[in-house]
Amino acid sequence: MAVTLYTSADAGAPTLSGVQMTGRLKQLLLACLVNGYGSKPAAGWTLGHQSGDQKGFSLTNGDGYVNFVQGSDAMMCQVYIMDSLTPGTTSAFAAGVNRRSGPWGSGSTSTTDRQWLSLAALMDDYVTYNPFWVVIADEKTFYIVMGIDTSGGASDTPMNNYYTGVVSAGRYRNCLGLTGPASFAALGGAPSQYGVGSLGYANSFASTLLRNPFTGLAAQGSLPLVTQRGFSHSPYPRTTFNSTELRPSQLSLGPVTVFCRGAGLNNSTTDESPCGYLRGVLNDALLSGLLLPDVYRALGLPRATWDAYRTAITLPGGKAVLPVSVSTSDRLHFISLDPADWS
Repeated sequence: MAVTLYTSADAGAPTLSGVQMTGRLKQLLLACLVNGYGSKPAAGWTLGHQSGDQKGFSLTNGDGYVNFVQGSDAMMCQVYIMDSLTPGTTSAFAAGVNRRSGPWGSGSTSTTDRQWLSLAALMDDYVTYNPFWVVIADEKTFYIVMGIDTSGGASDTPMNNYYTGVVSAGRYRNCLGLTGPASFAALGGAPSQYGVGSLGYANSFASTLLRNPFTGLAAQGSLPLVTQRGFSHSPYPRTTFNSTELRPSQLSLGPVTVFCRGAGLNNSTTDESPCGYLRGVLNDALLSGLLLPDVYRALGLPRATWDAYRTAITLPGGKAVLPVSVSTSDRLHFISLDPADWS
């Protein structure tokens, strides 16, 4: 399985246009996942459907479908996942089997519980702030990292978290070894239209699993909640850290865990249970509380600038990764470019 790093700095990278975020997101993901561009090959996903009004589209990796649906605000969209599409569906919110979004599922009477994305960095409103995006993907999973430069090119000033985010969809590594739809998820985002959420948030339960991770069945009970966490036990990272003397010669890298709770999942509405791991995402206990500038100092790298948010580095031991800590509310993660970490 090839893992490809796509960035907004690439030759031939797509130029995003339009006034609605979902349309721009479709341009970005089709270029990276479905068609490829320049010297970058397509990751291997397939377009499932698209609506004529550009307010919705879906993608599939063969395990399930992810459907992005434009919200009432141009910078917001809802995320749904489903087992399969109804043939011929053309609506923004696709017709399909076992549709889910956050704690909402097919048959739910709730009109508010959904998984939302706010991807303001993709919009022209912030073009003067050097917006950037990164997509890292293989044929089963993709991660999107995005943000804007609020520091005049010096990333020692963390970015405002409203404009930043890390989101993912596709396969996760199920703890029981279940595959297919039972290993499909959409991760990151927020549980409300104007909330801020990211893959690195410790207290966001906006993520969605397609199937019950312990049985593989569609039934998940009422209000299933999903999040993901690394080694850091604190809900938030440290915003300041004296890393002058921290020069680790080796790191202890481990996977980031997916947790869930709910009466129909782990028989609890308050306590979480681990149910799997993120593919390709690693964490280190020494560095998990650091912001990106501190990571560079700790690893003895030159001072981080804005461009570091979309640039892979080499860790002690030789592993190439993208360090991801795009806001003061994120814990540090490393997205690996080594296919072995995506198994």
